Amino acid sequence: MTNMKISINTKAKSISLILIAGLVIFISVHMFISSLYAIQANLFLKDWQNKASTQKEIVFIPTEQAWLNANQASQKAINNAPVKDAFLEEQAAKIYQWKTYAEPFGDSISQSNRALALQGYRSQTKITPLWPAAWLNLVSIKIELSEYDQEFYNAFSMAEQTANQNPEVSSRITILGVQAWKNLDNPTKTKVLKNIITEAGLSKKNSQDLKPLLQAYKMLDISCFYAKAIKANTFELCK
Repeated sequence: MTNMKISINTKAKSISLILIAGLVIFISVHMFISSLYAIQANLFLKDWQNKASTQKEIVFIPTEQAWLNANQASQKAINNAPVKDAFLEEQAAKIYQWKTYAEPFGDSISQSNRALALQGYRSQTKITPLWPAAWLNLVSIKIELSEYDQEFYNAFSMAEQTANQNPEVSSRITILGVQAWKNLDNPTKTKVLKNIITEAGLSKKNSQDLKPLLQAYKMLDISCFYAKAIKANTFELCK
């Protein structure tokens, strides 16, 4: 009787080990397949970025087939991933967003792709709520959708809170604030002005880089007025 119990327990343990091993293999295979598709999608994005840089364009517009291939790869990467992955969500959103870069903000034809990008960036913030890049991505797509709602202001605030004085993050917050300026409420406009003056005051190069951006959005005068009011050093910005 004792031997029978030992035999049953041994078989049960063996079955459990087989099931666990099978599950591990299943997850590993799907992770591997997902990573292959993710690499493929990322190669498309890097290629487009390199071509834009080489051709000195703001954005490179890929062929329809190239975009479809990139989108298909990113979706397969997500579908094969065993768990939600922030990188994959961001990658898919960037590909949807890339499709719309040549279109004006709020453009009705581009709304569907921008809405899909919004879904991806929302998922990214839920997976990595302490990652400022996730909130910046959400802010950027809300600007492109011309949606200045509570979600936008919350994302803008979270980007600032999670920045941790990272200069690259701070610079991007400033740029997005300038792009959204006309649609911001007064408290956020004040924050943007403070960001501009802080950014310009960091170095001569920063002030020189900011100047054409502020001129393009007709914000140079108000920025310099604010800088003079608080007696801030802005190097070349207001000269």
